[in-house]
Amino acid sequence: MSDQPRWRNPTWHWVVIGFLVLFTSVAQGQGTHNLLVNSNFEAATLAPWNVNAWGGQMQAQIVSPGRVGGQSARLHVSANPEAVILRQSVDLRGGELYRATAWVKADRETSVVLRVRKNSPHWTVWGQQTAQIGTEWAFVSFDVAPSEDNAARFEIQLLEAGVHVQFDDIILEQLTGNRLLNPGFESASLAPWNINAWGGSMQAAMATPGRDGTGQSVRVRVVQDPTKVILRQSVELKGGETYQASVWLKASKATTVAIIVRKNSPHWTVWGQQTAKVGKTWKQYTFDVAPLEDNSARIEFGLTQLNIDVFIDDVSLIQTSGQGGADPFRVDTTRAIPSSLFGMHMNRGHVVDMWPTLTNVSPGMIRLWDTGTDWLGVEKEKGVYDWLRFDMYIQRIKQALPDSKIVYTFGRVPAWANGQQGISRPPLNMSDWRDFVTAVVDRHGQHIDYYEAWNEYNYHYFWSGTQQQMLEMAIILKEVVSAKDPNAVILTPNVTVTGLHRLEEYLAMGGGQYADAVSIHLYASSDQLENAFVFPTTVRSLMAKAGLAHMPIYNTEGAVTIPQGASLTPAQMRSYVARYYLLTWLAGLETSGWYFWENDPSMSRLPLVSDPGTFASLSAGGRAYQVVREWLAGSTVTSYNKDRQTNTFRLDLNLPDGQRGMIAWTTSTSPQTITTTQSVQEIRRLDGSVTAGSSGSLSVDQEPILAVYGMALPSPSTLEIVQ
Repeated sequence: MSDQPRWRNPTWHWVVIGFLVLFTSVAQGQGTHNLLVNSNFEAATLAPWNVNAWGGQMQAQIVSPGRVGGQSARLHVSANPEAVILRQSVDLRGGELYRATAWVKADRETSVVLRVRKNSPHWTVWGQQTAQIGTEWAFVSFDVAPSEDNAARFEIQLLEAGVHVQFDDIILEQLTGNRLLNPGFESASLAPWNINAWGGSMQAAMATPGRDGTGQSVRVRVVQDPTKVILRQSVELKGGETYQASVWLKASKATTVAIIVRKNSPHWTVWGQQTAKVGKTWKQYTFDVAPLEDNSARIEFGLTQLNIDVFIDDVSLIQTSGQGGADPFRVDTTRAIPSSLFGMHMNRGHVVDMWPTLTNVSPGMIRLWDTGTDWLGVEKEKGVYDWLRFDMYIQRIKQALPDSKIVYTFGRVPAWANGQQGISRPPLNMSDWRDFVTAVVDRHGQHIDYYEAWNEYNYHYFWSGTQQQMLEMAIILKEVVSAKDPNAVILTPNVTVTGLHRLEEYLAMGGGQYADAVSIHLYASSDQLENAFVFPTTVRSLMAKAGLAHMPIYNTEGAVTIPQGASLTPAQMRSYVARYYLLTWLAGLETSGWYFWENDPSMSRLPLVSDPGTFASLSAGGRAYQVVREWLAGSTVTSYNKDRQTNTFRLDLNLPDGQRGMIAWTTSTSPQTITTTQSVQEIRRLDGSVTAGSSGSLSVDQEPILAVYGMALPSPSTLEIVQ
C-alpha cells in the first residue's frame, strides 16, 4: 500500500463532523449502552421522542430511507424555531461523563442545536453542540457532564423555519473507554482533530498503512515556526480523576514531539505531558493525566523541527480512576504518619514573638523562605556574610520547636554575583555559588535537615537562567552537602502546577541523580480541594519516565486559597485546613509547608491566626491545624475508601495510643450517614470538642470527624451510605 500523503487544507471546522459511515465505528466504539430509546427511528412512531412547543410549530415524522436504509426522523419548523424542540427524557448520573452522537442532514445548508440538559429548573445545560450541516449525512458529537444525579433530556432544536432536517442513529452513552474521537485516523478527514496555528504552519494528511500494517495514520509536517502550531483535539475531562494518554509515533528522521494534555482555556494549565524521542519505527508513548478541575481540555501534538514527517496513530485518553479503576490517591499504610507532614512558614519571626503559639501548634517542619535568609539576604558582598537573621531563626526554631525539621531553600542571587542582572539570573562564576553553599552548610549544617535547590524555578521572577545552569548549581550543591552532611536530604528545585515542562526536562537531563526527593508547590482552591491533590500523579508519571519512581515528593509550600473578599465560617475554615492535610497524606506526599503563619489578606489565603499584628491567637483554621495534627501524627492509616456516589471519604487508622479510629468527611453539600458494625466510643471534632459515640451510624459533613473505636481489635467494618 502507498505511504504517500494525501495533503489536505489544514483549516478545520470547530464543529465535530465526519462524512463517512466508516467514522461511525470510530466515534461510537466505546462498547457501552445507548441510553436513548428508538434512537434509530425504526419503530412505527416517534415515541418516546416528543415535540415540546411553547410558541413554535414543528412537524415530526418517520421517513425512509435512513442513513443506511431503514428509517429516520424528519423535522420541519414552520414558525418560531426558538420556541419548539424534539426531546426525549433520560436519567443520568452526576459526576460521570457521557458522549452524545447523531447523524444529521438537511435539504439545504442550515444549523441545528443538539443539547442535553437537566429536566427540571433551572434546566442546566450539561452538554451542547451547534452543528453546521448540509445535504449529505454528517456526524455530530459532543460530551455531556451532568453535575448531579437527575432526570435529563436530549433536545433537538432547528435554528430556522422552512428547512427539512433528518436525524438518525442518535446515541447517548456513558464513556468507559477512549475519550477521543477518530483516534486511529480511519476516516476521510481529520475531524475532530484540527490544526491550531498562531504564526506557524503545519500540513496534515492521511497516510497508509497505519502502525499495525493496515488502515491509516496521520502524517504531519511543520513548514513554518514549529513553536507556533499544534495538532489538537478538545475533550471533556473531570477534575480529581486520573487518565492515561497513549499514542503511537514514528518519524522520517529522529526528532522530538511534545504530547500535552492541558486545560483548554486560560491559563492553559498542563495536566499531563511527555516529550517523546521519536525514531523511524513505530513506538508507543504513555503518560498520566490529572485534571485539577472539571473543564474542557485538549490533547495536542507539537513538533520541534521543520520539514520532518511525523506519523501519529491510535491515540487514546482513558480514565484510570473510578469505574473499577485505581483511585488517584496512593495511601501509605506501611508506616506511621510523621509529624513533619505538618510544615509551616513564618516570615516575621524576627520581629514578632509568635513562638509560644507556634509551640502549642507544633508544626513538624519549618521552611526558611521569605525570612531574609536567602543568598541575597546573607552574602550582601562577596565573602561578607550577615548571619544575624539566619542565626536568630535557627535559634528560635530550636528553642520553640526542638523536634521540628528545618528546610533551607536556596534562591535570589545577589547583584554582585551576577553583574547586577537581577535576583533570577545565575551567578557569573559558579565558584561563588560553591562558596555560599559551603558557608551555609558549615554554619548551620547540624540543624538543617533538608536543602532545597531553588524556589519555584519555573517562574521567571525566581529563575531566568537555563536548565543547564540550574543543573550545574544542583551538582555543586550535591557535592558540598554530601561531603559535609551526608545525612541531609537534598530536594530538587521546586515547581508549581504550571512547571511540569520544566520538571520533565530537568529530570531528563539527569537532575534526579543530584537529589534525594522531588519538590513541588501545591496551592489548592477551597472549591477544588480534592481535585488539586491529583497533581502529584502527573509529577510521578514524569519521575517514572526518568527512572525515579522510588523517590518521595515533598510539597514544601502551599495553602488553601479562597475567593478574593470571601468571608468564611469557622466550620469552613476548619474543614479546608483539615482536608488539606488529610489529602497531603492520601496523595502520598511527605509534607505540606503551609504558607504562611502570619498570612497576608491580599493573597486570598485562608488565615491560621485571627489577630494581625501579634499573630498569637488561632483562627478556627489554626485550631483545625493543631487538632488534625494531633489526630494524624504517629497514626497509621490501615485502609482508605471513597464512595463516589456521595463523595464520602473514609480513613481507618491505628492511633498512637493503641486505639483504632476512623476519619470521615464528605464533599457533598448535604450531610451523609455512615453505618458501621463497630461501636464508636467517642467522636472528636476539629474545634477540640468530644462527644459520646454510639453503634450503628454516624452523620458526616464537610468537616472531618474522628470516630474512636477503642482498644479492642474490631472486625473489618463495612461502609454503607444511607441517603
